[in-house]
Amino acid sequence: MLPDRWSVAGVSCTALSVWHVFALHSEGNPYVAGGSCDRDAAAGLLLFASLNHADGKRLFSAPLFRARQMRHIMRKLKRAEWSDIDAAVNDYLSACSRVPGHKQVVSKGAKGSQSRQCAAPICWALVDFLSAGNPDKIESAWNTPYTVAKCLFDARRDVSGEDDTLETLEEEIRFDAYQAKEQA
Repeated sequence: MLPDRWSVAGVSCTALSVWHVFALHSEGNPYVAGGSCDRDAAAGLLLFASLNHADGKRLFSAPLFRARQMRHIMRKLKRAEWSDIDAAVNDYLSACSRVPGHKQVVSKGAKGSQSRQCAAPICWALVDFLSAGNPDKIESAWNTPYTVAKCLFDARRDVSGEDDTLETLEEEIRFDAYQAKEQA
């Protein structure tokens, strides 16, 4: 159960949606794409997380809107210590992308277990699943919390008896490393 909004380092954010994950990956934000995280990376993440899909599109078409939003976020972040900001952002990402363990080892001959690779970004696959190809439902699909979208998608695949997932190799490596770190 995710709250509709919560404060992340003093910035009011919605639950991380499919659109947020796609935009952050597209922007190459270090918190989701890997790399060195700093105050600017946190501000970039919070810039997107504080807006929904419709308002987020304005970040690309209205430079003054983007600058105003960024100034607002940076003012809030300047009041906090870096370690507090980093912890709050990591906690937010962890809470919003947590998906119950559902991957089971399935033997596929000599190949062992595999995850099916997806040609389209996983966020697009989730939007297609949620909207069922109906253009009128795309906006609400983009605003669906990422965790909810993944759980619905996986539940549908489990019900239909499919034994593979759309987890990309990068996600599998990152999740396995995270779980190993948590166990250590």
